[in-house]
Amino acid sequence: MRLLRPLALLLVLPLLASCTADPPEPVRVGAIYPLSGTQGMGGIDEYHGVRVAAELVNADGGIGGRPVVLDQVDVPEADAAPGAIKALADRGVDLVLGSYGSTISSPAAAAAAGRGSLFWETGAVGKLAGPGGGDLVFRVAPTGGLLGRGAIRFVADQLAPKLGRPASSLRFAIAAVDDVYGHAVAYLEDGVALRREQVRQHLPLLASIGTSSSYCMPEFGALLGRDAVGLFASDKPDTHGINPSGLAPDARALLDRADAAYQKANGHSMSAAALAGFSGAWALFRHVLPEAGSLDPADVAAAARRARVPAGGLPNGSGLEFAPPGSADAGANLRAASVIWEWTEVNRREVTWPPQFATAPIATIRPTQ
Repeated sequence: MRLLRPLALLLVLPLLASCTADPPEPVRVGAIYPLSGTQGMGGIDEYHGVRVAAELVNADGGIGGRPVVLDQVDVPEADAAPGAIKALADRGVDLVLGSYGSTISSPAAAAAAGRGSLFWETGAVGKLAGPGGGDLVFRVAPTGGLLGRGAIRFVADQLAPKLGRPASSLRFAIAAVDDVYGHAVAYLEDGVALRREQVRQHLPLLASIGTSSSYCMPEFGALLGRDAVGLFASDKPDTHGINPSGLAPDARALLDRADAAYQKANGHSMSAAALAGFSGAWALFRHVLPEAGSLDPADVAAAARRARVPAGGLPNGSGLEFAPPGSADAGANLRAASVIWEWTEVNRREVTWPPQFATAPIATIRPTQ
């Protein structure tokens, strides 16, 4: 019996050694979003979507067995963006997700490219300033230009014929806030104020469509009540503002899984900002980083330029294909999805275009005068 004791020790020691092995080094990714300030509401939603993407990727084994760790920095306004990029770089973090707000995205992208970091925009639609587009700066969300063109095409090609008006007879007027963000979109307060002034002046509009997320926010309808009925918005979908039958089967399953996780953590379904954050982060974590030769920004950028996900392959309806450096939309996602929302009743909005994502047919309601 005495001879068995050394043998027992020899069997146990390898097991103890395996239990003390060092854990895999995490993949650290910066996350700069406005969690306070005037854009805090949407910024928090988008960051929470990014966080759920990281959690689900980690639950699936991480990236090559390495867990994703988010290094989050609150960026309440544009002036804070360069400092946030510098702080992350000083900590050795040179892959950065952001940023919900176009006023934040533009200086953040410029600062990241200037430091050799990769900037991955998940939600903002305004023009990204400075160099780096397609080299180190990528935008998964649709551009403001895409939303604007989609709005005009929808009115001319779909709505006008239903109202008995040929497209050639239409006259378009554009109202925009004169700043970096307003060149592509407008804030909630701006959209509400503009609509109230239209009603006050009894403008005889055939249709009114916004290219700002404010026009399809529930708060927009709550503030305007009946005055919102008949208005349209060209923007991104939320969890319940997209017909899942338009998604690829794996994207449909991922949408259900992500929304369940988001509801458990936050008590409600994913808003448009949250779904954009989740989809953009998932694209990076699942479709780009595993294909990169290393985590060096240049290698990740090369993998991003090679990435191809068909339209409907992400849970917000987008695919993935980036315009190359030097092109007009360098770094923009050429397969980004946008939808047309319509306020069909008081406090009720539906996606009415395009057909594959529509949750209701187009209602030919002229906006309240």
